[in-house]
Amino acid sequence: MCIVLNAKDVCVTGRKLTDKFYRWHTGYVGHLKERSLKDQLAKDPTEVIRKAVLRMLPNNKLRDDRDPKTKNIC
Repeated sequence: MCIVLNAKDVCVTGRKLTDKFYRWHTGYVGHLKERSLKDQLAKDPTEVIRKAVLRMLPNNKLRDDRDPKTKNIC
């Protein structure tokens, strides 16, 4: 299990705050949504850490079992 404290104080280098985007599709035609890292940190900083860890894991059956083992505390 991994516990992350102060997820809101994450530091990034370069222009990642404005150039890194999180994209998702709503299911409707033409509804590709995106949010910058800066906006995501303002909305929910724990989601940034969770997605970073989740995307480093291999894409297989065990991925979903390992996801809830990360506890984020702002």
